[in-house]
Amino acid sequence: MAETVSPQPRAVDETPEKPSYASISNPSTYTQKSDGKLPLKLKHVIYVHGEPTVSFNFLDMESYIQEENLQYALVAKFSYGRPDMIDLRKSFTRHFAIKGDCNLGLLDHRHVLVRLSNQEDFVEVYSRAVSFITIKEKGVNNQYQCRIQRWTPWFNPKEETSIALAWISFPSLSTQMFAREALFSLASAVGTPLQVDKATTGKSRPSVARVKVEGHKEEECRLTMEVEGGLIDETKLWDKVRRRFAINFG
Repeated sequence: MAETVSPQPRAVDETPEKPSYASISNPSTYTQKSDGKLPLKLKHVIYVHGEPTVSFNFLDMESYIQEENLQYALVAKFSYGRPDMIDLRKSFTRHFAIKGDCNLGLLDHRHVLVRLSNQEDFVEVYSRAVSFITIKEKGVNNQYQCRIQRWTPWFNPKEETSIALAWISFPSLSTQMFAREALFSLASAVGTPLQVDKATTGKSRPSVARVKVEGHKEEECRLTMEVEGGLIDETKLWDKVRRRFAINFG
């Protein structure tokens, strides 16, 4: 049977036949925030085929993520039992040696939303993909396994994430390319660069640079680096230097 398309066109700011309770109780598109700061500008409600619809864009999502302190959010998954949230809040900060603020909230019986306040804590907790948290219950120390994963706006507790952390190495890289901007630029071709290792930062291992990145799991990927404009080695002038790196990710 052929699908029937509704003849009713998309109507913008169409007035419904009967005023809704929302339109009566909130006649203005502006309302004061509960904290008394800047006023909120409410989104317009439009009617599509007679149904009220509210639209949001990516800039809205970014703003809401910041407002809800989700820039450094992670999810702790407890597949084999979860401790009481009061006990977990006491132990989680100590277990991961978190320095800044940390807020834990229950998403469902297995998943706990972890809101951190800074990049350092975020990378430290995120890097410990699987942890066993010890909690004393009725005089007995019980261990609970939790797996840390990245929170995203499209997080679905019923699906496994393909996002993971990995260290990628750049062997025999020219010494000047150990600059943070250069390394992060190279690593950004693979994923989101988060940090360089201590040996790279401390310049104690000039033979190889290592960068921790976040990206989608792949068995192998390749990266080509090009340097333009007259690099000089001991014997000749190069107009372009090309280097290829094979990167294992996962």
